[in-house]
Amino acid sequence: IESGMRIHRTKYERAKPEAPSKFTAKLRMHVKTKRLNDVRQLGKDRAVDFTFGGGDTECHIIVELYSQGNIVLTDKNYTVLTLLRTHRDDEKGVKILGNHQYPLDRFQGFRKYDRDDVASALSRGTIASEVGEAETSERVPATLREALCRAFGYSPSIAEHVCLTAGIDKGSGATLPFDERAHDERVDALTKAVVEIENWFEGVTTGEIVAKPFVYTKTDTKADGTDAIEVFDDFSPIDLKQNEGRPTKSFELPAGTDPVFAFDNAVDEYYMALEAQSGMLARRKAEAQALAKLEKSLKDQRNRVEQLEKEREKEEQRAVLIEYNHEAVDTALAAVNSALASGMSWAELEAMIKEERRM
Repeated sequence: IESGMRIHRTKYERAKPEAPSKFTAKLRMHVKTKRLNDVRQLGKDRAVDFTFGGGDTECHIIVELYSQGNIVLTDKNYTVLTLLRTHRDDEKGVKILGNHQYPLDRFQGFRKYDRDDVASALSRGTIASEVGEAETSERVPATLREALCRAFGYSPSIAEHVCLTAGIDKGSGATLPFDERAHDERVDALTKAVVEIENWFEGVTTGEIVAKPFVYTKTDTKADGTDAIEVFDDFSPIDLKQNEGRPTKSFELPAGTDPVFAFDNAVDEYYMALEAQSGMLARRKAEAQALAKLEKSLKDQRNRVEQLEKEREKEEQRAVLIEYNHEAVDTALAAVNSALASGMSWAELEAMIKEERRM
């Protein structure tokens, strides 16, 4: 479990500190020796409820995989015993604090969205049924990404997938409002795409659809462009529209493993490979930064050399002019020395020279 990031089973032994943190120790104290009886998603949100034990000793570990993430330990009545991160939002009436009731009511179940919901999301940033409950101070969404994320709770990647599925040229980065001539057509296309992804979400949750792993890779090279290797870049349980055509990596399931665990197994392999590659990628990044710093230093030195060369040429030109006009220069020096010897100040001398120039 990684707060805000991932939950998956693993068949690998991972490095861990010799002594657990106070938070981990308290989790172990409450769940050690207890049977894991249930795992369920809270509503349609990115939060999972693990139920350990039963009766009066029942407890729950709730893992939030959105925003900054959180891990919350509660008793059987969902009173918070300990948590990784406290959170309070008085505007929305949300309090996630020790010895407080965990707010389960904020997680909404699946519902069928229609054209009115999509149109409302684009104009107000909330679905039609929630318009009366929305804060009047909420600003109008500026982009499709903002509208879909606020209204439907989508992540940026899902918002991008929906927009590209609907055929929006600039994807989720498209600005709002739409041009009036294309508005109705785009709302219809977005409604169809939203319904499609919502049906997929619900199907995966109910078990009617089995999530398929898509692990995307990219080529990484050293700073000088040599020694290219394949590294893991991202993964998804659905082939997102923006990732079409990208190279992917597949993993074989261990013999006898139910295909329903294919995505779980792929995530485990992904992070294990990522951890193995992290040291090498960190070294390559450090090398690239060092080369960039060296290149900047060389560029600064080249610029300084060019500047000095220009100054040298300018001074050389002055020297040549003085040499060609040495008699006039000697006369000017004699006149200046004579003026100074007669008691003339530098200010008076400067004024005299300006007057001579005008003449």
